[in-house]
Amino acid sequence: FSNYICILVYMRNLTSSLGFLTHSFLFITLFLFLSSCSFKKEIVYFQNTQNIQEAVAYSNTTIQKNDILEIRVFSPDPKISALFINSTVPTGAGNIENKKLDGYLVDELGNISIPILGEVNVLGLSTTKAKKKIEELLLAFVLDPIVQLRLVNYKITVLGEVKNPGTFTLFEERLTIPQALGLAGDLTINGKRDKVLLIRHDGNTNSTISLDLTKDDIIASPYYYLNQNDIIYVEPNQQKIKSSGLIGRTGELTSVLSLALSIIILLTR
Repeated sequence: FSNYICILVYMRNLTSSLGFLTHSFLFITLFLFLSSCSFKKEIVYFQNTQNIQEAVAYSNTTIQKNDILEIRVFSPDPKISALFINSTVPTGAGNIENKKLDGYLVDELGNISIPILGEVNVLGLSTTKAKKKIEELLLAFVLDPIVQLRLVNYKITVLGEVKNPGTFTLFEERLTIPQALGLAGDLTINGKRDKVLLIRHDGNTNSTISLDLTKDDIIASPYYYLNQNDIIYVEPNQQKIKSSGLIGRTGELTSVLSLALSIIILLTR
């Protein structure tokens, strides 16, 4: 701020010896310079985090229609376990697409078709509760079953003023807003950190939530942890919007005004 005061004083002393047109050009140039500046409070995330006492508790992601589940069952009987293992799925990293093809699709009624059990409804259950439900149902047919269950199409979408926008598919179910933005390469300098839009599909409804990443209370927000299919949109700031048009190209205008000012000074000497 003190630098701005010095600039203003200097401009006042300089323009006192120049004409009205020169004064006008200098004023416009200074205005464009100041309007293009960013301030710390607009850029820094999670300000005043030392005031946070506790964070919101994490709740498991619930299973939705069209989700794909990887289910494996283990028991003392190898023949039973083999019913749930697809030998065509390659081992190792990078096989997420294969796991989608060989997974269990949740249909429009929220059911999955499981060997021995048939149709099992898992809609709205967390992966932990769905795992326990399948284990309990299997007890009637399988000795001491152990079920492994997880989503293989957990995905979130990040759009707007980030370095690498796109849709990201993950094996992990516990993902926070900062982690999602990290996957997208973080916000650009033109991203509006105090107005990040979260679009969430819950059942048959869509909701939109405006989040301020510069506030420390975002860590305790119920939206800090993301859900399956969440969409994050980072709005461009005013400088970015202005720079999209001819009038907002402050660099070009400043160059033109500087040239015009130089010509005026030469003509008035």
